[in-house]
Amino acid sequence: MVDPQVILLDFDGVIIESVGIKDQAFEELYKEYPQHLSHIMEYHLSHNATIRFKKFRYIAENILNKPYGAQKEQELSKMFSELVFEKIVHCPLVKGAKEFLEYFCAKVPLYLISISPEDELSRVLDVRGLKKILNKSMLIP
Repeated sequence: MVDPQVILLDFDGVIIESVGIKDQAFEELYKEYPQHLSHIMEYHLSHNATIRFKKFRYIAENILNKPYGAQKEQELSKMFSELVFEKIVHCPLVKGAKEFLEYFCAKVPLYLISISPEDELSRVLDVRGLKKILNKSMLIP
C-alpha cells in the first residue's frame, strides 16, 4: 500500500454534517417568491457544485427576471452567510472525521477544498477549533 502524500477533503458532508443547511438557506432567501420557489430550489439542488454567486445571478436573471448587480450580490451573500453561519458552527462533525483529521494532520498535508468564500470558511474553522488541523485550504471557483 502506498502512503498518501497529501489528502484533499471537502467540508460539507465530509467533515461536518451540514447537508441541508445551505438548501434551507436558499429556500429562506427566496421565500418571498413562492410562485418560483420550486424552480429556484430545483436549480439550486441540481447545481450543488456551483458557487452561490453564480446561482444568485442565474436565479435573478433567468427565473425571477430581475436586474442583478454587485449590490444585489453582496446583499444576498450577506443574508446567506447570516442564515448558515451559526447552523454550520453548531452542526455535528461527520462520525470519525475528528479522529481521521487528528491522525493524518501530523503525517501528511491536509487540504480543504470548498466553494465557500475563504473568509467565511476560515471563520467557521476558527470557531469550531479546526483551523489548527486544517490550516491549508484550496478553494474551487
